[in-house]
Amino acid sequence: MKKKTVFRNLIYFLITGLAVAAFLGIFSRIFEPDVSGRNLTKYSLKELQDAEKARDVSYDPSNLPTLYCKVDYAKGKSASWYPKGEAPILAELVAEGKLPPVAERVGAEPCVMKGCDGIGKYGGTWMRIATTPGDVGVITWRLSYSSLLRFSPLAYPIEPHIAKSIKASDDRREYIITLRKGMKWSDGHPFTADDIMYWWDSVIEALKTGGVISNWMKVGGQPGKVEKIDDLHVKFSFPKPHGLFLEMLASAGEAPVSLPAHYLKQYHPIWGDKELCEKAMKAYKLPSRRALYAHQRSFTNPEHPRLWPWIYRTYKPNPPQVFVRNPYYYAVDTEGNQLPYVDRVQFDVQDRKLLSLSAAKGKVTMQTRHLTYDNITELMTQREESGTRILFWYPSTRSWNAINPNLNRLIVPGKPETKWKAKLLADKHFRQAMSLAIDRKTIIKAEYNNQVEPAQIAPGPESPFHHQRLLKAFTEYAPERANKMLDDLGLTKRDSDGYRTFPDGSKMVFYLDFSAFTGIGHAQFVVDDWKKVGVRTIPRERTRSLFYTEKNSRNFDFNIFCSESDNMPMCSPRYFVAYNTECFYAVGWARWFAKGGFYGSEKANRGDAFPPPKGHPMLRAMQVYEDALQAPTLAKQVSIFKEALDIAADNLWTINATSPPPQPV
Repeated sequence: MKKKTVFRNLIYFLITGLAVAAFLGIFSRIFEPDVSGRNLTKYSLKELQDAEKARDVSYDPSNLPTLYCKVDYAKGKSASWYPKGEAPILAELVAEGKLPPVAERVGAEPCVMKGCDGIGKYGGTWMRIATTPGDVGVITWRLSYSSLLRFSPLAYPIEPHIAKSIKASDDRREYIITLRKGMKWSDGHPFTADDIMYWWDSVIEALKTGGVISNWMKVGGQPGKVEKIDDLHVKFSFPKPHGLFLEMLASAGEAPVSLPAHYLKQYHPIWGDKELCEKAMKAYKLPSRRALYAHQRSFTNPEHPRLWPWIYRTYKPNPPQVFVRNPYYYAVDTEGNQLPYVDRVQFDVQDRKLLSLSAAKGKVTMQTRHLTYDNITELMTQREESGTRILFWYPSTRSWNAINPNLNRLIVPGKPETKWKAKLLADKHFRQAMSLAIDRKTIIKAEYNNQVEPAQIAPGPESPFHHQRLLKAFTEYAPERANKMLDDLGLTKRDSDGYRTFPDGSKMVFYLDFSAFTGIGHAQFVVDDWKKVGVRTIPRERTRSLFYTEKNSRNFDFNIFCSESDNMPMCSPRYFVAYNTECFYAVGWARWFAKGGFYGSEKANRGDAFPPPKGHPMLRAMQVYEDALQAPTLAKQVSIFKEALDIAADNLWTINATSPPPQPV
């Protein structure tokens, strides 16, 4: 009887299951769209070919565009570029006697620039979206980029900007910068060598109270000097050749030209006007003169003179934040029209998850920041309705999902698992195994529609530093090999769930942290792949502040962040050499290097800073970087720095999945 009952039950469940499946199939067909006889592709072959072409962002490194125009300033008023055109809103103020004529405001030696689209029209507001109030600060240098020298759109050539010219000595130890005649701050006060010297003196003063000179003003572990020759000439000199000084100066953004001496001296914490400072501290309810100085330097202070194209006009505690044109901006186009063309820049603030929707709806004028390739469908689908043009740019940042194994993992007293983690994460064979365990082709198909390739972080194919071996290091999908490498590390035991344990049999759990800045990306794919080789990993979102706190304290296992400057790694080699604390994978070593530990500085032994172990490959990578910094030519730098990239290929400081897709704009 029991056998018959079981058999009848099996038949019943089988028939019922088939009936339900059939019903669901009929039900779904009732409500699915009728596509019979329709061409599912609404785009013509030409449109599809054009779309494919638009996604090709490769370029010819031997034929690079530039915006800067070299002109003969001796021609003066007879030259086509001589300042004469201006925005209507400024012309009205001139007519009312509230502003000097445009030629007086700009000066006799303006920076002449030629836009990609020719001569522009005045007016309009550039609408942008930031993700936090502090994110509005991208106006300070990412958008303004008011610097002595400036990169061209595709890096080289490096051209003069605030500087009229720069002359380097043959041995690359001295650089003399010539400034522009008649250039002014946004309040009309002259900009001269005194402003650069004030910046330098402030740095020197900061050194006396525990600050550190920017790495770009050091070479061979020794700081350079800055000297005023006259009002229009400044000399930068170094004890050893500094072959990368031009790149560093272009990368430094507004640093040497960000401090208007005539305004900030009165608020200086040490030599400022005591009575004025006390009054301002009371008004702003600030606890110290240092706090006041930081407050006055903030980009949200409308009284602070700037050299930006747009300046903050009126303080507002809430968005939208608005910046208006600088009437004294020092650049003109080839027809003598004062730049910029756009009247205002306005920032709204939204959660990153909403930003792409707003962009797709046409709520931004032009933006790349916080837009990623996973927004493409939304952007492309609504571009006609919103009147938006979608472009694709070359991604100099080679990864938005770089996985940083913590080679300097903090060992927490009372938590024995952190000791095991520290040992494994510091072992290159463990990192190599984890990389081999990732099924990159599945990620590429699911996330990028097969438009990228398996890749580690490496300078792009157009970069003079391109390194194919690093690009492809341990990127093949080889779970069998990964399993063997993990076994060889002593991770042979398994728990009741089938996951590997630490060698002593204790539970092994790693955390993969990320923040809203990057999002989770394809982390879940990675976690699932690591599960297949027995490594239990839990993805975990952290607030940006907590994410950075744990990073700086070395108290994490793996984290995800975007790479930076990979295309020109000498400027910021953070994914190849542990040189500053943005090297997430080795914060302790990087802190030691940044404080001069490589050259024996006593400051490097303070706080949470320590050197790589004696004979460690990272020590050699640091030496290679230092040698390359002193090389006089780009070709020599490439030749020397190749060894650091070789070391990265062998040691796999970080783990990446794919090459970058085109950057949506």
